[in-house]
Amino acid sequence: MWYAVERASMIDWPALARRCRFASSNQAGQPMSESHALEPSQQPAMHQDLGERLIFLISLPRSGSTLLQHLIGSHAEVGITAEPWILLPAAYALRPTGVTSTYGADIASIAINDFLRQIPDGEQEYCIAVRKMALHLYDAHMRQHDKQRFLDKTSRYYMIFPELVRIFPNAKFIFLYRNPLAMLSSFLEVMVQQDWRKLGENPGIRCDLKTGLATMAQAAESLGDTAPSVRYEDLVADPEATLRQICDKIELDFESRMLTYGDSGVSPGKLVDPKSIHKHSEAVPDYLDNWRSSFDNPQKRELARGFLEQLGRPLVEQIGYSYDELAVAAGRGGFFANLASAKWASIMTPPEERRFLDKLRLGWAYAAQHPAETLRTAVAKCLAYVRSGIRRALGMG
Repeated sequence: MWYAVERASMIDWPALARRCRFASSNQAGQPMSESHALEPSQQPAMHQDLGERLIFLISLPRSGSTLLQHLIGSHAEVGITAEPWILLPAAYALRPTGVTSTYGADIASIAINDFLRQIPDGEQEYCIAVRKMALHLYDAHMRQHDKQRFLDKTSRYYMIFPELVRIFPNAKFIFLYRNPLAMLSSFLEVMVQQDWRKLGENPGIRCDLKTGLATMAQAAESLGDTAPSVRYEDLVADPEATLRQICDKIELDFESRMLTYGDSGVSPGKLVDPKSIHKHSEAVPDYLDNWRSSFDNPQKRELARGFLEQLGRPLVEQIGYSYDELAVAAGRGGFFANLASAKWASIMTPPEERRFLDKLRLGWAYAAQHPAETLRTAVAKCLAYVRSGIRRALGMG
């Protein structure tokens, strides 16, 4: 199964904020609301775990979340692993779109929702079941590693934030942001290996770049002051002050050992960021300005300008960055540069929805930026066509 989210869900953020505040104000073990109350026979005799021991780190990919995860994970009480992802399938099971699978996830969503409608308060019962499943797995990890709390750092949990706060209303949340252009630069380098065409071809990346930051900002606003929002730049510039701020919000005693993850080692797992986490044992500011030299041709500068314009001044400044400074860094495109560059909107359009002229312009822009590669590809296709014709002429195929 893979996740193909095209757009953020339509979320009633004020209602979500009210629900979060109400849920967190309840004492553990009490029902979240009268309408969601369990029957007396279902009421737990002991404390009901609503996520008090859980910490969710919400960020986009390429934002420094692996570093922050390992720093917090160096605390004696906190367990971590690469990226669990365990709540994404369960949350998306009720959504009609967003998942493609061999068994037919869209039909499964219809069937599951139909089933839940036959149960009193079925959706809430589903949330309770998912909570029990996730807690069972989190608890198993904490027991194995002798920890009292668990930090789940799954980059795309921003996509299921409403479900997270409903399933775990008492969990702690941390929001991590990074300079948008630095993040885009890292997307280009690590996630698409400088092939900017793939930014719009991958559904997950497309969602990250089109709606990710806006969704995160709305989610953070819905929780108010209860959840810390931090910037990657502040983390690497002053790790102790940033970590103390986080610890205060998530009710975790700061430990000096959190300033280095070298003693704890890098968390095992295939989804650990391979780029820099193994090179250091603490937060370092070495990479803060690397992005400035990465937008080194007209097409990449067009990407930077397009991404920034899509985000807009209010959002960029809401998450703590200067729109004007980033706009200056993105530069201006001249007439001929613009003529030879593909536009952000066209790149971020799903391939199946692109118009013929958009496809033509994308092809032209890539060929202009990569003439040698384009020529090799064209020659290879011509030779393959000639060989195929010769084989047919000789009756060999």
